Amino acid sequence: MTLIPELEQELTRAITERTPASSRSRLRRLPMLVPVVATLAGTAVALAAAGVIPLGSPERESRRTKFAAEATSGLGTISPNTSELLALRVKDPGSLLPWGLRVARTSRGLGCVRAGLVLNGRLGALGVDGDFGNDGFFHPFPTVGTPRLIGCVPLDSRGELFISASEADVPTSASALHRCTGAGANGKVPPSALCAGSNTRDIYYGLLGPRATSLTYTSGGTTHTIVPQGPHGAYLLVLPANPRDLNGVGTGLIPAGRPITEVTYRGGLVCRFAGGNPEPRSDCSTPPGSTYTQPNLKRLLATAPLTGITAAVSHGRHSAWRVTVSFGAPVAIPNALTAYSIELHDPGRPRSWGATSTETNLRRGQRVSISFSNLTRPGIYTGLVRLTDRPSNVVGLGLAGPVVGRFSARIP
Repeated sequence: MTLIPELEQELTRAITERTPASSRSRLRRLPMLVPVVATLAGTAVALAAAGVIPLGSPERESRRTKFAAEATSGLGTISPNTSELLALRVKDPGSLLPWGLRVARTSRGLGCVRAGLVLNGRLGALGVDGDFGNDGFFHPFPTVGTPRLIGCVPLDSRGELFISASEADVPTSASALHRCTGAGANGKVPPSALCAGSNTRDIYYGLLGPRATSLTYTSGGTTHTIVPQGPHGAYLLVLPANPRDLNGVGTGLIPAGRPITEVTYRGGLVCRFAGGNPEPRSDCSTPPGSTYTQPNLKRLLATAPLTGITAAVSHGRHSAWRVTVSFGAPVAIPNALTAYSIELHDPGRPRSWGATSTETNLRRGQRVSISFSNLTRPGIYTGLVRLTDRPSNVVGLGLAGPVVGRFSARIP
């Protein structure tokens, strides 16, 4: 006897159909567990199609895609007991399971949201469409460790999460790590490189806040309006891949335009979006109902001890040069909401520059070293260090903020 009667029935039927009549009597005398174990992998896809989906191992990052999860660097790690599967469910004709959203918080002061398929109160991916070897199993997403590189933004001053994210060419499996080019790709991609069946989606999801009353979008030449769900104002659009609407991924505090055209809030406020920007009105520049405050970085620097900035030149790979910039952090960096950005300008070409930023927590006075490699142009390189904040997207590079100091270095 199995814990799920429907699973036992489907397995028994599959075994009976695939086994010669002369062998069936011998199989009936064996314990039920033996044929279950022996045929589970071979019939998983058929069972998934029949609506009986076995639970598989959690989705894990491969060695090629894995990066270390550290509580004090990058996005941080998911804080314990902060993951919440929202009640929102969206049906997709191309999937056996509905889509849903899960929210969480990280050790570096960020709020994150993730989209996936839902089975028995878990968010994950399905082994179909070429992913997970088409095993037909449901693979839950981990609830600990490192969040994805997209889907994380700073919380507002009350600790509330407002976010709008988008992903192009998502396979119907919903896998975040097993991706392939989908139907929304341009015509230069050969059919052999597409996902099986070309069943990919563009997905748009996020949290608009409790004041949001409706969201309007266009798809297939038709305008649609939905009602954001729950106290978070959650929304999730699962649409056929369309390269005219989306290419790549994106995350911010507000929707990034097409196919989302407007969001209505209580009190009659309507925020319209075009080209990734809201209409020019201050009450739509940040999510209505949010309380984002920017730190006074100039004031922080005014009370901080000024530390020296050095730039050392050394040989890099292949006879190129390297400039290593070092300085003592005048202001502590306690989370992902602030960072130091370093700009380097080429000699004789002031508009040509490279830039990078710190990605870890820093103590006040802690020494920071950043290197720029593969430099070949001789002359004097100039640069500056800024203290920056990241009000909407920690994946991007913040370049606005007061100057901490300047430096220069000569390459022979």
